[in-house]
Amino acid sequence: MVKRLINSATSASINEKELNIRMNYLRGILALLIVLGHCSMNYTKEVPFLLLIHKSNFISVCFFFFLSGWSLSFNYEKIETYLKGFWINKILKLFLLAIICRLVEMFIKAIVLCERISFDSTIVAGWNWYIYELLFFYILFWGVYSLQISSTYKSYLISIIVFLILTILWFALNGDFNSVNKTPIYWSSLSFPFGCLFHSHLPSIFHLHAKRFCFVLLVISVGCCSCLIIRGYYFSEVILHNMLGICIILLVVFLIAHVDVTQINVIKYFTRISGEIYFYQFIVLDVIKSIFISKGLPINYLYCILVLALTISLGGVMHILLRPLQLMLKEIAKCPL
Repeated sequence: MVKRLINSATSASINEKELNIRMNYLRGILALLIVLGHCSMNYTKEVPFLLLIHKSNFISVCFFFFLSGWSLSFNYEKIETYLKGFWINKILKLFLLAIICRLVEMFIKAIVLCERISFDSTIVAGWNWYIYELLFFYILFWGVYSLQISSTYKSYLISIIVFLILTILWFALNGDFNSVNKTPIYWSSLSFPFGCLFHSHLPSIFHLHAKRFCFVLLVISVGCCSCLIIRGYYFSEVILHNMLGICIILLVVFLIAHVDVTQINVIKYFTRISGEIYFYQFIVLDVIKSIFISKGLPINYLYCILVLALTISLGGVMHILLRPLQLMLKEIAKCPL
């Protein structure tokens, strides 16, 4: 098995399409790690293993934003009519999937927890912050990449816009944000424009001396870990968190360039439903937590096992049920305007 995983090609010779496929193959594992990290947040006293996963959750989110920016930029270069139908195939699809997730959440909580169903603004207001941010990035990408300038300049422009907006938000809101721990929006946002930049500069990156570059990335990552202790400052929350996420992502890229993870069939299913795992985890987390609390049960390893199993099951079911909708939107996006 190990010999099959190690690819004989060097990091400089692997093509971008293959590298992108390999990186996308990790989405399922990272989605499950995010679920475990969210489980750990509910522990009265977190065990070291889960605490480590919890503290590194933002790196997994950085990974998803990075992949989005990179994949969008890559597909834009390879597919001449990529922006045609973009609003339907990307933006509208994400919006509808988020709405459906909220509806499913309300009905499940009504049945299991006897909560009242209310079709009001909470259908939109109750989304996880990640959905709002991804919608913003999609719209920004469409706007910038519709401009008649070179793709390299487009990636620079997106980077400048995101950085400026992030900085303005930080100082305008004094580092506060309407979320559980008040700052997750700042920790990973720069990964999306970095994904766009990565596509533009991938050849240059892989012509660097791999061992030296990875050593530098490790040193920077260790230094950036101070952001896990120093909290509440612009440099820590906006700069160091994003730098740490980006450095870890680059290290993974160099590793994946030599290791063909697509040979590991066991994670293929999780990757296929990774979007649903992320979307529907919050329903399961809330419902199981409420049941445990009402029964006076301690939130421990059993809680994690139940949440993981039910999230995977619910995600798998919703993936099947929503497949016709996604195919329909894809066909509509192909239709001439």
